[in-house]
Amino acid sequence: DLNSMLGRLEAAVKTLSQFASDASHELRTPLAVIRTSAEVALRRARSPESYRESLHEIADEAQRMTELVETLLFLARSDSQTADLPRQLVDLRDLTEASVAELRGLAELRRIRVRTSHGEGAAVVSGNPAALRRLFLVLLDNALKYSRAGSDVIVGIAREGGRLAVTIEDFGIGIPEADQPHIFKRFYQADKARTDGGFGLGLSLAESIARAHDATIDVRSVEGAGSTFRVCFTPSDPEEAMVRTPAYDPAARS
Repeated sequence: DLNSMLGRLEAAVKTLSQFASDASHELRTPLAVIRTSAEVALRRARSPESYRESLHEIADEAQRMTELVETLLFLARSDSQTADLPRQLVDLRDLTEASVAELRGLAELRRIRVRTSHGEGAAVVSGNPAALRRLFLVLLDNALKYSRAGSDVIVGIAREGGRLAVTIEDFGIGIPEADQPHIFKRFYQADKARTDGGFGLGLSLAESIARAHDATIDVRSVEGAGSTFRVCFTPSDPEEAMVRTPAYDPAARS
């Protein structure tokens, strides 16, 4: 009815207003750093090393702004269903392996061992390779960020009914139960003291990419024990995809 429609419209306007406010707040910090670094560098003559330091600070903050703006643009296009995501047949094993390889150095730096459990069968879906790789990078980076040194992160692919499930499991600090319903909201940060300079957009971006691929994403987490993020896709060929892949066993970590 009319009251219901007006209620939904009011909620949408409030959400848009909050989103714009949060985006402005996030952009304000890198802009302030860029302006301050430039003003300090211009205040008096300095050594070449000092100028290089200022330029590095400016370049780093400009990169952060670029990443934020690109993410916001993708989310806006996703909301309006205009995201340009041309699809092709892709093997989820290849994409997850590429994501693991890309973050292998970071994992080693943090003394975290990344293991895979992909089986032998194909895991083919229709998707955009770049977007899906970014989805897995977000989840894997998140797992590494909140894992303890010396622990494992396990990336698995399994068949669940008629779907393909990609799981990224860590044994880190976990997510408080009260925060779990909100972690996919934009700019939501469960603990601002441990965000590692992030924007609170990573999981929202992951959810948008999954939704654009008609996939679902969820999390199971126990505070102090770890988290498992699961993304479920429809195989490109439900009869043939992964027919030889064994069920994913979290206890099998080899």
